[in-house]
Amino acid sequence: LLGTVIGEIGNVQYDPNSDSKNKPILNKINWNGIDKSKLIRLTKDVFTKLNQEKIRHYNEVTFGEMKKILDKNIDTWSMNKDENLFYILSGYSYVTTKAILKGAKKNVE
Repeated sequence: LLGTVIGEIGNVQYDPNSDSKNKPILNKINWNGIDKSKLIRLTKDVFTKLNQEKIRHYNEVTFGEMKKILDKNIDTWSMNKDENLFYILSGYSYVTTKAILKGAKKNVE
């Protein structure tokens, strides 16, 4: 779920008219893996970005569910840093692909 929220932030940050096509939220991701302490920090950073981008109200349920699951399991967290990154990117790619396909459908119509 954290990856899906990151995807929502990235979708808001994406400007198709910009040459860079940059999504600053992706700078928060450690591409070498995300251990438990970095996962906690990333969660805080994502919440901050939701506020900065003024989209928290659209994503509060998803963020809340993610936080509930994380809080319940953080003391016994067994995934390694590569697995954490994999699942975050899975959620990110799901939301990003949905947005791309939705945009492509609009262009066809």
